[in-house]
Amino acid sequence: MTSFLLSIRTPEKLYLSVAADVLILPGQDGERSILANELSEVVLLKEGVLSYSKDGRKSSFYVGEGAFSFDHEKNEATVLVSFVLSPGDFRLSDLAKKESELARSLDAEEDPARKALLQKELLRTRTLESLSGTQG
Repeated sequence: MTSFLLSIRTPEKLYLSVAADVLILPGQDGERSILANELSEVVLLKEGVLSYSKDGRKSSFYVGEGAFSFDHEKNEATVLVSFVLSPGDFRLSDLAKKESELARSLDAEEDPARKALLQKELLRTRTLESLSGTQG
């Protein structure tokens, strides 16, 4: 399979630069799959799971909001996101404890705005647990 250069950047640094065969992005309009030699494009990203594969080996990260661009002429993909978390950044036991605390807080919360924030954080924690369980 033909590969392309994938760069993932945060405001602080170049997080990753690798060859990839397939990239799966959390687009604002839904999940997007990218292959080598795609047409040039720009896609807005929402917070979620970004995955790439090279030679059948899959790697996944949890990323913040941002943007993606593909340069057809250079066969290069660039992902610009507010943050990147990888399964090695946390322990499953810590996530389980955090999930339990968030669930208790959510049950007791009455303020709708605060409740929505707690629900988002609980969803993020469960997604990180899932990522860690598949790559741990």
